[in-house]
Amino acid sequence: MVSKLPAVPETILKRRKWQAENPDLRAKKAVKSKVVFKIKKVIVNVFQIFTVQAARKAKRADIVKHGKKFAKEYQDQENDETRYTSFRCHLAEN
Repeated sequence: MVSKLPAVPETILKRRKWQAENPDLRAKKAVKSKVVFKIKKVIVNVFQIFTVQAARKAKRADIVKHGKKFAKEYQDQENDETRYTSFRCHLAEN
């Protein structure tokens, strides 16, 4: 003899029963999950802001380093010209 299966699966029946017994608990969990979701979303946004700020800060640091490198290069060229000029003047005097 084959037993007749219920029209609705057992898991759905259990879920319906739980929902009917605990509406207040369900409401609390729903509110809590929304709050947790919003907090997680805010944390992700803050993290993204910090990573963007860190990237900008690194870029600014690279720009400053690049500028210092050029400044040193031109200062060295100027010092070389001064040194060569004074050396030529010294040779011309002798």
